[in-house]
Amino acid sequence: MVMSMGDEGSIYSEVNNFVSALPQIAHAGYEVLGLMQYFTVGEDEVRAWPVREGATAPQAAGCIHTDFEKAFAAVEVAKYSEFLAHREANPKFVPLKMAKFGKKYIVEDGDILQFTTTLKK
Repeated sequence: MVMSMGDEGSIYSEVNNFVSALPQIAHAGYEVLGLMQYFTVGEDEVRAWPVREGATAPQAAGCIHTDFEKAFAAVEVAKYSEFLAHREANPKFVPLKMAKFGKKYIVEDGDILQFTTTLKK
């Protein structure tokens, strides 16, 4: 049997009726540091990014790359809770509607963001 790197922990958990405390530790760490996360979605990947609570959209873009913060133009936003409801109502892929905001938008925990910048390709 070929096992991936994460399989050892899950097998140990199943055999020993063990529940990992790692999610609680990570959550507590984020809370103590005043962090939250937002998501970006591409064609082939979804990524979570840490950002300070109360961060503006340009500051959140800067977590990806400092040039994104400097060249920030706008952000399209979808709420994670809306995404879950949308996914439940539309099992086949239907694009999620996103609201457009400017530089003053305050990012909320779990937001799904798509940034627009003035950078040229």
